Amino acid sequence: MTKLILALLVSIHGIESSYSKDPRMGSAGPLQITTVCLRDTNRICRLSGSSIRFAPADRMSLATSEEIALVYLSYWGPRCAARYRKPLDAELLARLWHRGPSQKMYDAKGDAYWAKVNKEINSRK
Repeated sequence: MTKLILALLVSIHGIESSYSKDPRMGSAGPLQITTVCLRDTNRICRLSGSSIRFAPADRMSLATSEEIALVYLSYWGPRCAARYRKPLDAELLARLWHRGPSQKMYDAKGDAYWAKVNKEINSRK
């Protein structure tokens, strides 16, 4: 799954890096990581017994943003695949990254985001 996530992040970065910081959502950095996602990632690290914690400034580094995304998607990906009875694939992970682990993953905004990511994936082939 790590390989799938890292490959997907290249396409997500291609989309997200064109956006500036969104103060309403507290999103920042090359993967536009929200403060909610950062807090949840730190919670996941704590639950797993890891001493790693990420600070808001860490979102500005592409390498550290990828680490955050890897922790978050590795934790939530399998859970969402089971919860929504969907395959654990690039589509589910992209929707999860954009909308979080909720039914919102499959709303119109989730559809539009997946279409952008899928287009980016196909342009890299």
